[in-house]
Amino acid sequence: MAASDVRFDDATPLHLQLRNLVRSSIEAIEHSPGSRLPPERTLAEMYGVSRITVRQALDALAREGLVRRGRGRGGGTFVQDHDGTAGRPKVAGSFGALYSSRQIERVDILTFARRASSGEVSTALGLAPGSEVRYIERLFIAPRGPLAHVRSFLPPPIGDRLRRSELRTMMLHEALVRRHRVKISEARDEIEAALADSVAARLLDVELGRALVRVRRVLVGRGDKPIALSLMVIATHRYQLVIRHPASRE
Repeated sequence: MAASDVRFDDATPLHLQLRNLVRSSIEAIEHSPGSRLPPERTLAEMYGVSRITVRQALDALAREGLVRRGRGRGGGTFVQDHDGTAGRPKVAGSFGALYSSRQIERVDILTFARRASSGEVSTALGLAPGSEVRYIERLFIAPRGPLAHVRSFLPPPIGDRLRRSELRTMMLHEALVRRHRVKISEARDEIEAALADSVAARLLDVELGRALVRVRRVLVGRGDKPIALSLMVIATHRYQLVIRHPASRE
């Protein structure tokens, strides 16, 4: 780690820059599991920042489970063993794991109501501008904390079949197919990187500007008719995507 790595001409807050630098050094095993990081005062001198900035960065790493912090004699900041999450694994698997009730501890229903659709929603669902839709806003809670914030929009003929109670124990896809016999031919996903805004930071319990993944999912039914649009942001440090494919023959 070098002080020159902190850029004072960068708009990214200093504590976020420092958090990223220390996290990278931990992931590169520059600091082995169980080892003690340099004291706050030393880190502040190394990077030319205040101790408050160092404290904010280390507190963020502690919330992510990468380090543990102790006070008093023998205290300090230590690199966690086992990713700091013994007994609290990441949600892992194919992309479908995000929609699996087996890996989600709890689903909080934040909103369950009828609303006028926006231009994006109307276009995605093939509705007239301003048409009324069923709006469902949920927060997926995984073993390590809030995993994803999801906003779903459905045409009333389909959306009004759903019940708030069933979406606390079933994913949207499950509820539509198993409970209401809706035929779904495919799910179309668009995935991109994003940074946490104030809403995402609050709901997902992450720092403002934290790297997230944004997913736009359209469920398609018979006749290539869209039946649901879901907009999701995912806390990437609580989720691990696993991709399996046949071995190359080369």
